[in-house]
Amino acid sequence: RDLAAMLTEPVLRHLPERVHLSDAPNAIDDWITARDETASMHLISDAQALVGLMFLFRPAGSPKSEPLHLGYLFAQAAWGKGYASELVAGLVTALAKGPRLHIQAGVAAQNPASAKVLKKAGFERVPGLSSADLDIFALTAGR
Repeated sequence: RDLAAMLTEPVLRHLPERVHLSDAPNAIDDWITARDETASMHLISDAQALVGLMFLFRPAGSPKSEPLHLGYLFAQAAWGKGYASELVAGLVTALAKGPRLHIQAGVAAQNPASAKVLKKAGFERVPGLSSADLDIFALTAGR
């Protein structure tokens, strides 16, 4: 229930169409299954409720040498409260202790707040991979 309530149109607006919730009777179950097949999905909660999700994945068929992709989304009620900044900074800190890893994150050009979160955590925009509609950010973490 919490996840279904969180996946509203404003929350999903800047994400690829394949991530949007359908109108099917089992839409939330189908959505979870599709994410489980392609990504490691992590729930983000505060003391009271589910506030967001983080995804870590490699595109289907990509070799291990390809960058790991980071995605996240937050409930509309959690916007502007620092959750995204805390999440990405914490992830970067945790990954710094492990093996060398390349991470990429895509941000819709209409979502400057998310781009700011990534920049603040040390990600840099990759002009050669970015387009007018999508900015790709990258970071190398670990030893």
